[in-house]
Amino acid sequence: MDPFASFCLALNSHSVYTRNWIIKQTISKLISF
Repeated sequence: MDPFASFCLALNSHSVYTRNWIIKQTISKLISF
């Protein structure tokens, strides 16, 4: 899954924990590029 799709899922997530986790994963993927 690409970072942008992950970020969209995070924004649409009702769970704050899930949202924060996806954002962290997205940031780490962007940094690794």
